[in-house]
Amino acid sequence: MSLLRITNSLTTSSSAWQVNTDLLPFDLDEVKKDVESGNQAKKNKALWDAYQIAAEGHELAWFKEMLSAHESAMAEDIEQREQKEAQKKEKAEKSAKRKSTAVDESEDVEMEDADGATPSTKKKATKKRKKTDETEDENDKVRSKCLI
Repeated sequence: MSLLRITNSLTTSSSAWQVNTDLLPFDLDEVKKDVESGNQAKKNKALWDAYQIAAEGHELAWFKEMLSAHESAMAEDIEQREQKEAQKKEKAEKSAKRKSTAVDESEDVEMEDADGATPSTKKKATKKRKKTDETEDENDKVRSKCLI
């Protein structure tokens, strides 16, 4: 029993291994009739694309050129992805450098003493007093004078 590698379609890069005895005969005339009539039946999109290409009746050289063009396009795509990743890394390094230089410039930061005492420059929080009735009355008198 031998295995044969079959590519599902030329528009995708998927493939599978099939036993030779599982393969069905492929009649090019029937494929052309199906494509001309638009009889897609139960064929998925990838298989239908392969049928349409097969119906065009290309020579082997055309398929070799198409495969080489596909390989070069894939290589270019990989190069573009690598360039984008390299640019992202450079940007990340630049932003990291900027952050580290900003920290270096501001080295004079006041720190708390080791014994837990706070420096004298800090103010203690003051508690706010609630208004009494007398202060509210005085504020009302001032407001009424302003209105007159």
